[in-house]
Amino acid sequence: MDNITVKDSSANATSAFNGGGAIYINNHRGDAPKVTITNSQFINNKVGTNGETANLTVENTTFKGNKAANGGAIAMDGQSEFSSKSNTFKRNKAAVAGGAVYVSHGLSNTKKGMTIDSNVKAQMTNSIFKKNSAVLTGDDVAYARYYDETYTGDTSATTLTSDSDFTDVTFADKNRTQLATKDFETAL
Repeated sequence: MDNITVKDSSANATSAFNGGGAIYINNHRGDAPKVTITNSQFINNKVGTNGETANLTVENTTFKGNKAANGGAIAMDGQSEFSSKSNTFKRNKAAVAGGAVYVSHGLSNTKKGMTIDSNVKAQMTNSIFKKNSAVLTGDDVAYARYYDETYTGDTSATTLTSDSDFTDVTFADKNRTQLATKDFETAL
């Protein structure tokens, strides 16, 4: 997609639970979809939580005034790849984490009570972040983790690289609504 503008859209209660504020891509079977967005704008879009399982490349795009529970503009979950180059994230808001961008690692619940094992490989370069906010943590970018005793992946891995600051946060619950205490983090 090139040179598109999505403005003032709002997902209804049925679809809102799974979408990023501006972008939601999902795949339940087969290969993850590959989506590239360049030279576009996403302005004042709203939705409930995060997107999952996709390979997303976003370049030279503006995300302004988008809102979601996690990842006001973009949220990535599941087994996916995310590349962000030369984008502007301005005044996006999250009710939980990642005012602009939310990248998930470890386990999380879905709206249907299923568990997602996330290992998002993300790279962010040359992006501008201005006045984004999150109620719980990560005003601009949140790298969000949760691991329980059943998780078999690498809990020390950080699969997000960025030339901007990001918040590396561990949650205390699979629903990702409460932050872990320092004691919980070091026990892992």
